[in-house]
Amino acid sequence: MFPKSINDLKEPFYSFIMNRIGDDKEQYEWTDRYIKDEYNRNQKIESKLKRYFGPLNLEEIHQGITHCYENAKSLLDDSMILFGSERYNRATTLSFGTIEEIGKITILHEMAELPNNIDSDVLKDKWKEKWNNFNNHHYKKALGKQEIWTDKLALYGGISLDPMSKEMKYIDSYRQDTLYVNFSAVEKNWVLPKDSFDRDGSESILKIAKEGVERTSHHISNNLYSIESLKIRNEICSLIYSQETEHEINIILEKLDSKTKEKRLKVKKNIFIIKLSEARFKYFKVLKEKGFVK
Repeated sequence: MFPKSINDLKEPFYSFIMNRIGDDKEQYEWTDRYIKDEYNRNQKIESKLKRYFGPLNLEEIHQGITHCYENAKSLLDDSMILFGSERYNRATTLSFGTIEEIGKITILHEMAELPNNIDSDVLKDKWKEKWNNFNNHHYKKALGKQEIWTDKLALYGGISLDPMSKEMKYIDSYRQDTLYVNFSAVEKNWVLPKDSFDRDGSESILKIAKEGVERTSHHISNNLYSIESLKIRNEICSLIYSQETEHEINIILEKLDSKTKEKRLKVKKNIFIIKLSEARFKYFKVLKEKGFVK
């Protein structure tokens, strides 16, 4: 996106400068300073836009959960103020923001399953996948809208959602409607934010946001997101990323008739999902035994 060095930035201008200003040293020095300033400005912008895809330790995960929870409560408070002032579209925007922050807590909690390193391509891809979900509006809202993990964790071994599905994008389109003017392809007219949600519609989204904050408050009061709980999840679930597990899966693959690379990868993925579900179920049982969940 941005030039990697000042020379990269100067190159397109160099011939132009020399041809236009010739031996005008003052003009050349001024242009040179301008290019350097522009380069430094671009570097600052790039540093702000650059996203982190690496590992987090359990303390960092715990801090992230705390920050997301506090921000969710703040967004919910502001949403309720706007709702009380009959600013229903903007209240809904912040309700969706609340739901997303709650969804990010689920993603952070899931990060506790991963080893705190990127020693292999598998782990590097897994950490990147979690961060992509963390930054995906569709995915966060879908997670934040439902009770993902307590009783359902035991039943399903974790919830798998496709952030690029039509349903996910449809959910995010609601948030867009509360903020921006758009043109409807179906009704062939302009859609205004003030018309996106009436009182009842806004109240229904606000209710979901409240339930998400209340649910998270309950989990926090039971120390579900405590360092101790995160440590238990890591100790149990991170084992599926070990070399021993990889070796075990390869032995199973060798016994199968699937010869093509595509089929073997599909089988390997399914075996991994089964092992992850077993680990999560074991984790859930330990949590119940220790009183983290009822």
